[in-house]
Amino acid sequence: MTSDESLGAAGGSDSLDVIRLPPTRWTDDIRRVAGSCWRQASQDRGLWNSLQKTYVKLWTSMVELIRWMMMIGLISPPHRVANTRYWMFRIHQTN
Repeated sequence: MTSDESLGAAGGSDSLDVIRLPPTRWTDDIRRVAGSCWRQASQDRGLWNSLQKTYVKLWTSMVELIRWMMMIGLISPPHRVANTRYWMFRIHQTN
């Protein structure tokens, strides 16, 4: 059994799905917000400040969504998977 199989099998009959989020580099985040021409965008201070605000709003809303999903019991709190670079959320199955 692989480590991935053992993670997905946790809980027996109350099995949980596992979402693995791969780590990203800071440049990946910048490209996601600013686009592929992010180095040119960084030269325009007004545009760059606007992109910084967009980035903060993006992460703030993602954190709020995760907190809400944990609060209503849809997911378990995220935790680091041992010996990997992944964070894992367990999604509780609903009937």
